Amino acid sequence: MEEFSAAGFAEYLALIRSASRKDSEQVYSVPTLNAKIVAKILFGALDEMATNWILSPRRYKLAPMADQVLDIFLNGVSAK
Repeated sequence: MEEFSAAGFAEYLALIRSASRKDSEQVYSVPTLNAKIVAKILFGALDEMATNWILSPRRYKLAPMADQVLDIFLNGVSAK
């Protein structure tokens, strides 16, 4: 991470922000959300999952977790 440039990181977050938009309309429905913060939250979740996967002595597939991450990201967490 030390070798990762600030400009590279900014480009990566911009890519996440652009992926969260559809026809210039944000996918998330709360207009007061800051797009940069939303991108950082998603990046943080993905970064933690990938780091844990890499460091885990257990072998498991990472891809099946994507649906759960997107569900939580788009719909939030609530008690049932």
